[in-house]
Amino acid sequence: MNRLRVIVLAAVAAGAVGLLAGLWLAPDRTTDGLIAPVTAGLVEVVPRQFTDARLAPVKAESAPLWEALAPAAGVLRRSDCVVGQPLASGTSPFTLDDRPVVLLNLATPLWRDLAQGDRGDDVQALQGELNRLGFGPVATTGLFGSDTAWAVQRLWTKLGGDKRQTSLPLSQAVWSPQTEVTPTACPWSVGQRVSPDDILFQAGGGLIALTVSPPAATAWPGPRLAVTGNGAVSLALPEDGVITDPAFLSAYAQTPSFRSYLTDPATSLTVETRLAEPIEVVAAPAAALYDVTGGQACLATDQGPLRVEVVASEFGLTLVRADRLPERVWSPAGPTAEPCA
Repeated sequence: MNRLRVIVLAAVAAGAVGLLAGLWLAPDRTTDGLIAPVTAGLVEVVPRQFTDARLAPVKAESAPLWEALAPAAGVLRRSDCVVGQPLASGTSPFTLDDRPVVLLNLATPLWRDLAQGDRGDDVQALQGELNRLGFGPVATTGLFGSDTAWAVQRLWTKLGGDKRQTSLPLSQAVWSPQTEVTPTACPWSVGQRVSPDDILFQAGGGLIALTVSPPAATAWPGPRLAVTGNGAVSLALPEDGVITDPAFLSAYAQTPSFRSYLTDPATSLTVETRLAEPIEVVAAPAAALYDVTGGQACLATDQGPLRVEVVASEFGLTLVRADRLPERVWSPAGPTAEPCA
């Protein structure tokens, strides 16, 4: 019995060895059946608009900040100061106590009271502005004579002041560097008491220009637009790159990046630029292209090989354009793809 059991076990072992040997020597049919050869497939492509949107560095230019100081102490009983609304020379934006305060654009700042008999370049500057405002004719001699006094009297009458006043006290005048200034800050409210040299209003300091760096060498050639405000405001980018359009600058000044720049001038500024005329392209798998030379390539399409121009690439796709855009392409193109005509 034991002898029979040994013979059976030996036969089983021999059969197992033979089976393993047969499997090792036989062709690997299982592997050939599981791994199918890679074949090209048709891939649909959809036309799209290529704008070559990119960020370009810009340099910001702001207007000099100017502060109009209170010429005297008093209660502010009237104020025409509104941020963004211009104030013109020859008008009275404020009343301190019972005195109108005149804004005057003069060639030289006022430094003293001016009255009949005074002489100097400040008198001559006043005479020139009185003529420009239409209160003349006044001879610009630099001597405060009767004709100058008459013109000053007409000025105060127009502003609602003392109709008999012929002098220009320093306490009733604010010098302006321009014929018209636009406040960017009006810190005082009617009813408050101001002291001499308190800031009645500020002007300037706003964004007046953006200089856009030339497009990078990799940018698609052609006229470009500058875009800001999440695309809400755009304009044709000037050839010199200098943007002065008020609407664009106003929108750009509200962007978070520019606000950060105001607190930290070391902050880098950019603006989005894009093609003024978008290009119609298709996004093809990179493997569908072959015979790539420079900016030209062949594209394997279901209608045969197509000569295309490579525009850009993104996420493994290649943007191409041609006179006739395909709807389907072969990817991969394969080693037997026909050459382009």
